Amino acid sequence: MEENEIRILLDKYFSGICTEEEISELNTWYERLGKGSYKPVPNKVYTYQEEYIDERFKMLSQIIDQQSSGFKKRSFLRIAAILFLFIGTGIFMYLHYRSEYKSLIAINQKIGVPGSNGAVLTLSNGRQIVLDSVNGSVAVQGNKQVVNDSGKLSYHPGNIENTEVVYNTLSTPRGRQYTLILPDGTKAMLNAASSIKYPTAFTENKREVEVSGEVYFEVVHNTSMPFTVKSGNIIIHDIGTHFDIINYPDESFVKTTLLEGAVAVEANSISKQLQPGDQAVITNNNEFKIKQLPDVEDVIAWTKGIIDFNSVDIATLLQQLSRWYNVDIVYKTDVPQGSISGGIPRNTELPVIIKALNADGIHCNLSGSQLIVTQ
Repeated sequence: MEENEIRILLDKYFSGICTEEEISELNTWYERLGKGSYKPVPNKVYTYQEEYIDERFKMLSQIIDQQSSGFKKRSFLRIAAILFLFIGTGIFMYLHYRSEYKSLIAINQKIGVPGSNGAVLTLSNGRQIVLDSVNGSVAVQGNKQVVNDSGKLSYHPGNIENTEVVYNTLSTPRGRQYTLILPDGTKAMLNAASSIKYPTAFTENKREVEVSGEVYFEVVHNTSMPFTVKSGNIIIHDIGTHFDIINYPDESFVKTTLLEGAVAVEANSISKQLQPGDQAVITNNNEFKIKQLPDVEDVIAWTKGIIDFNSVDIATLLQQLSRWYNVDIVYKTDVPQGSISGGIPRNTELPVIIKALNADGIHCNLSGSQLIVTQ
């Protein structure tokens, strides 16, 4: 079997929807692996092994209960053989690849270098997949096949008769960004240190997701199925448009910026309609105001590979650098006031940006994982 086929079968196995023929295929694969007559399994498949140990015993009884009595005994014996083979001959490889998996996560958290595409997908059963280094089909969720393609995650109809709607969460650590194509075709771009929770299919005439951090949406128009974004106690109602929402826990505000279309922003029982070019700002003190921006493209410059200085104050800019370059901001003085103008490519090395900040009177230096602001 190819790597993608193995992954799909394992996901179906853990979901309890494998047919007798598919279980037989999976058993054969393990038997050949145990006897050493099968080609080495790709590293990516072994990233699942930590879950295998936890879930195999839990799912075993459920799968047996779903089969006819005549099949139960045969199925039980075969799966028991799999367990023996895995524990007996595969434990070394499991430990080896689990170590590589954890090292990969650590590598993804490099300090002080420009960020890149990367994210963690959390499936409905809690299993996490690091998307930085895998491509193609990575899981089966509900009746959808989850496909990863170098910075973009999408959901495609599968061949499984399963109407269950399950929820996934896509998260970006600091120093990472990612694009998600939701089941309806809506595009969601996640900036660094952000997340989005969503169903694998939209049902009951509604489309609803939950976000944190910064996410830019390009919503597919569907009047009969409005699109709703929840972020903390903020709710954004939309029919089909492009907008950006910022709601980081370390910021004192939530900002929703509308580029085209129309949205209603609701907070604390107050709802306000936005027009293109409007930005709704809700502070921690529950102040709710709308302002017209001179250039909304500044807000989404990050989606085009630019760190924009024009639309933010200095403190907010430093927070952006913290997330994109995976550094902590340490103030040895009062937080700098005011703003600066301009922009710089997101792939610029941090020392170059520090030099530019110093030239503009924002004195700072990099020490280990800290960006220290001195005056």
